[in-house]
This record gives sequence, structure tokens and C-alpha cells, in this order.
Amino acid sequence: MKDQNLSQTGLCPERHELYKGCFDDMILELTNVDPEQGSLLSRIRDELNVTSDCQKQLYESSVSFGLNKAITARYQNEKLHARIDDILKEKMNLLDENEYLKRKVNAVKKDEEKKREREKARYQLELRRLKNRNEQIKRGLETCLLTGSEQVSCILLDAQQ
Repeated sequence: MKDQNLSQTGLCPERHELYKGCFDDMILELTNVDPEQGSLLSRIRDELNVTSDCQKQLYESSVSFGLNKAITARYQNEKLHARIDDILKEKMNLLDENEYLKRKVNAVKKDEEKKREREKARYQLELRRLKNRNEQIKRGLETCLLTGSEQVSCILLDAQQ
């Protein structure tokens, strides 16, 4: 092993082949001495090879499965990041629209307040005008009552104009 620079730990195919060759030689030697023990050792070697092959197959399968899972997770992660970006853009658009609508509502409120003030001023002016007219008619009627009833029609006609 030292001549071929084989490692003492981990998986090493060359070391495996070297041990396999040594084990086969040992089985051959033992079979010459005691065929029954050689046969048992041969069966043990075969079981060991089957177990080793199953473990290799399981390892390769698990590595493949792990890679597939990692690739799937990465793809899903990228999709989620893209979705997050889309949601953030939508959020910003909605916030901008919200600000626009708030400004629009405030402008409409101000316009309505101005209209209401103008209407109120117009109504107050109309009310003062009507009160003044009413007062003129009242004074005219009082004057007519004091002086006579012929002038009532003249005062009413003057007030209507």
C-alpha cells in the first residue's frame, strides 16, 4: 500500500481491489487445507460483495436524489424571489396609487368646501336681500295703515320691482 501511495481511510478503489485480491488468495489457501471452511469463507465473500454493491448503489442513488432535490429547491427559491420582487413592485404601485388618490380626495374636498362657502355666501346675500325687501314692505304697510288703504297697492307694486 505504501508503494502505491494508497490512503488508509475513505473510499479507495485501488485499496479495495488489493484487499479483494488478498481475501481471494486467503480463501484459496484455506480451501486447500479445509474445503468446508473455504466454502463458508467464499459465501461470506460473496455476501460481502453483494452488500458492498448495494451500498454503492444506495450511495449513488442518494447522491442523485440529493442533487435533484438541491436543483429543485434552487429553482423554487428563484421562483419565490421572482414572486417577491413582483409583489414588492405591485406594493409600490399600490402605494403610489394610494398617494395619488389621497391627493385627489383632498383636492375634491377643498373644491367642495369652496363651493359650499360660495353657496353659503350667496344664500346669506339672498337672505339679506329678502329680509330688506320684507322690511320695506312692512314699513310700507305700516305707513299705509296709518295714512289710508289706497296707497297699499302702490307700495306692493313698488316692492315687487
